Amino acid sequence: MKFIRECYTGWLSRWGIARDRGADKGRRVCALLEFLCFPVSLLTILCIFIQFAVEKSGLYVFPAWWTTYAMRILSSAAIGYLTNWIAIEMLFKPFHEEKWHPFSIITCGWWRQGMVPKNKAKIAAKLGEEIKGKLLNPDTMAEELCQMIESVVSKPETQAKLCAQFQTIVQQNEQSIVDFVAPHIESSIAEQFDRLVKPETVMEFWTSTIEPKLKAPETRELIANKITDGLKRRSPQIIEMLRGEVKTAIAAFVREKFGIITLLVSPEDVSAWSDKNIDWGHWNTKLNDKLASDETQAMLREEILNLVNQFNGYIHSEEAAEKVAAVIDNLRNKLRAYLKDYLNTQLPKFASSLFNNDKLEKWLRETLLPKAVVFFRDYMQREGKDLIVQKLDIAHRVEDAVNKQDMEQFYGMVNSVVAQHLGAIQVLGYALGAVVGALQALML
Repeated sequence: MKFIRECYTGWLSRWGIARDRGADKGRRVCALLEFLCFPVSLLTILCIFIQFAVEKSGLYVFPAWWTTYAMRILSSAAIGYLTNWIAIEMLFKPFHEEKWHPFSIITCGWWRQGMVPKNKAKIAAKLGEEIKGKLLNPDTMAEELCQMIESVVSKPETQAKLCAQFQTIVQQNEQSIVDFVAPHIESSIAEQFDRLVKPETVMEFWTSTIEPKLKAPETRELIANKITDGLKRRSPQIIEMLRGEVKTAIAAFVREKFGIITLLVSPEDVSAWSDKNIDWGHWNTKLNDKLASDETQAMLREEILNLVNQFNGYIHSEEAAEKVAAVIDNLRNKLRAYLKDYLNTQLPKFASSLFNNDKLEKWLRETLLPKAVVFFRDYMQREGKDLIVQKLDIAHRVEDAVNKQDMEQFYGMVNSVVAQHLGAIQVLGYALGAVVGALQALML
């Protein structure tokens, strides 16, 4: 039934083409002839069987002109047409392997599937290789594709569009970029702080750098000199402080030890008299001389060394370790808070000034894009072309596409393109068959 339906549908489609005034004239004529030849050929085959049955039964004897000329010409034409028609149909039909298809029946089960569907995998593989080797060479396509991209990117107008598009995208996503970058900067700096500033590194820095430096004789001498120089500059203030303390002490001493004298002279008058009789300028000179003496310098250097040793013992204690860790934690928290506040306030301003800067466009146009073109060219010559060839994989793509193609749809596509020519072959078979039949009739 399916085979009959397909034949009927094809016959009607030929009639539709023949009636279509918008179609090509040659196609319409060919469709009309095919529309007539098909039923005439079937009727001719039917007449052969009817004639054979009638003559064998003796019911009727057909005239000589019919059997010698008309029937011979019609049968030869029908055989020519149907032979061509069957050969063309057998190219694609049956689309799938069928045991009871008319072609399978008339060939005693040998032709169960059309030639093209049966060999679809082989045709697909061969077609892929042929297209790859002769029509769409992957190496040539990759080379031309690379040249095309390089040519397009190298054009000033393309570069201008790329720069403008880049700046537009960046400006539209400015806040998103800031939100993305700021935590990474903050985290990166904090991680470096944690890596560099630890109790162990503080101890190591003290032991390896500060302690040897402080214990060095030249350093202790420098510190001692700075101390004595500072005390010398402030010696008048020191003498004045000492002068006030002496006056107070004398007044208190007189009041405590010689209270009866206070009835005659006040302790303040005694302390003032004593102050006048003390040469404080002399004592100032003596103090400066004492500070500049080698003895004082040696004492200071020794004291500095003692202080360094005491601090060294303290900094390696558990108490100091806890305090150093607490100080580091405090510094870390302050650093993170400062970074967060600074980045949130300053980074958007920096990003805005950067992304809206004409220098950025100039850098993109004159530096980045030319380097990108050079990089692209080098990359394509080294790896890119092979990668494109690999990704194109034309042979496999063609093979896979053909294998996935539904045979009925493929047949419809082919038939829509070459139906006129296939019909012409069949009509030509009818005409040649008729000519052969006529020649045979004349030779009798």
